[in-house]
Amino acid sequence: MILLYKDEVKRVLPEMFLPAEADDKDLRLMTLPQLHRMIADVLPDPVIDEPMVYECLTELGYKFAYAEWEEEVKEGKRVKKEKRSGFRWFIKIKR
Repeated sequence: MILLYKDEVKRVLPEMFLPAEADDKDLRLMTLPQLHRMIADVLPDPVIDEPMVYECLTELGYKFAYAEWEEEVKEGKRVKKEKRSGFRWFIKIKR
């Protein structure tokens, strides 16, 4: 049996996440690797990679934007804040 992996990802995405707008109160900004890891927990197949997830997100109408944020990074016992930047997807996680 041959699975249509892209169709399966497109089926699972709306079950896990809803598209969001920048002004939605329940907005979560997530990176593509974060979304890929969450999908891989449900569909653990090496064929499903980040480019496939990106393709499915854009085809389903999910939006993304370039953003800058601070992230806490542990260095031994110290925790410091580092500035990060990159593309983040606007999503709402279904409960």
